[in-house]
Amino acid sequence: MWDITKDVDIVHKDFDAWINFEIINPDTGEKVDFQSWQVKLYGFREKLLSSDPSIIEKIDTGKYRFHYIPENFSKEYELFLSILGNIDANNTFFHNRLIKPLSPTVLRHIVLLRNQIDKAMKSLGKKIDELQYFDNKEALDSFWRDFPIGYTDQHCVLYLELGLGMINITAPYTAFTLIDFPYAYASNILIDAATIAALESQGIFSIDTDFDYSLGGKSIVVRHFDNISSFLRDIADRFNENLKVFKSAYRTRGTTLIQQPYGIIGFRLIQLAPTWLARFGIGVTRWQG
Repeated sequence: MWDITKDVDIVHKDFDAWINFEIINPDTGEKVDFQSWQVKLYGFREKLLSSDPSIIEKIDTGKYRFHYIPENFSKEYELFLSILGNIDANNTFFHNRLIKPLSPTVLRHIVLLRNQIDKAMKSLGKKIDELQYFDNKEALDSFWRDFPIGYTDQHCVLYLELGLGMINITAPYTAFTLIDFPYAYASNILIDAATIAALESQGIFSIDTDFDYSLGGKSIVVRHFDNISSFLRDIADRFNENLKVFKSAYRTRGTTLIQQPYGIIGFRLIQLAPTWLARFGIGVTRWQG
């Protein structure tokens, strides 16, 4: 079985888009056709949306596509496409794609995040801007294969989601998505959180690539991890302080739990408590000795 997984495809949620992919024999490098295929399309929270093979169209030998139509997925901001295709009697092909239809606001924050973290964007920004408007997609893909630098949109949106997870998991707990996050007044917190996620990823990469070599009194040192760690601590401190202020707006929500002391003294204390506690059912419970 051939197993190919494409990480993320990003589309504008309000416009039609074609998600193209190819089937290539890894032994020969040639494009090959499905003889037949099975499809499962899942929405957010793993809701099965379709198992109709016709949602995949053949456009040429070994080339297929999925048509994203906004009207069909108006309430989904994440689609998972799983394809199991038969190549011949001996080979099958398992292909996964994660498709994210994003709003203009999220797409704008991808740009903001890249401007924050991407050295390649700062040094080669003009060249990259030109490439974004290439009509020939193969030329654009070829550039990124030949010059694997910087962060793609796929990297940035995943860092934004990881950062969003940091925000949500901090008490009081929230359940923001990239769609309903309050960008109007808290976008800087999300950018900081995504930057932390990106630096963590870069730190793991630097552990594998940093080295210290010396021979004959001469040395070569490539060391990024220490600098990344130092900056990560600084930005994490700022993020934590801002997050406390941000989450304070949500402290009035949720459940209040108060343990009533046992006995007549505890009962009298509850009776004397402010009347607003009655909203929570406190101070109105009969005491039984």
